[in-house]
Amino acid sequence: MALDRASIERRDFPVARRGYDPDAVHAHLARIAEEVERMRADAAGGLAAQASERVRGIVEAAERSAAQLREEAGRDAQRHVGRVTEAAAGLQARLDQAREEVTRLLEGVRAATDRIESELRDVEREVTALGGASPAPDAEAAGPPEPVAPAAPGPAAAEPAPEPAPLRSTDLEGARLVALDMALRGEDRAVAERYLAEHYELADPAALLDEVYGTVSR
Repeated sequence: MALDRASIERRDFPVARRGYDPDAVHAHLARIAEEVERMRADAAGGLAAQASERVRGIVEAAERSAAQLREEAGRDAQRHVGRVTEAAAGLQARLDQAREEVTRLLEGVRAATDRIESELRDVEREVTALGGASPAPDAEAAGPPEPVAPAAPGPAAAEPAPEPAPLRSTDLEGARLVALDMALRGEDRAVAERYLAEHYELADPAALLDEVYGTVSR
């Protein structure tokens, strides 16, 4: 049977001539009903308070977990950004170093090329001076030409001696720098090979070109 106020205060009991005073019984039952309602209300209030406390504890724990997760995510993101920044700085430093090395190499190549070209011009001038004819004397200073007796018949004049071939350099490092400069400027290997053959006396020009063009192509 449900223990509520209506069931406690019910008045449909059978009436007998002898027994307790009905009004006193009804009053007593009313007090019992009130006490039961009060106890039930207290119990409900206590359960509500306990439930509220538990909910508050769960919410606080969830908030603490969320804050911890956010903090860890922030630290992970900072570490990742730091690693990326450090790697980018390292790559930039390596690029700067490589750029400086290439610049120094090109400057050395240009200086060597200028020096070799200057030496080649000097050699060409010396060769031209050695193979050329002596300058004719000044006609006015020499006076009128003297009569020349007809030459006696004799053997045919000898053929003029051929001009000596231009001298070629044996500077291996100079040839290497020239080939490297031509490769960096995009000159075809065949062009570089002809140039080296014309201006250098090398033991193995093909191996030198293999080395230089292989290095530039990487």
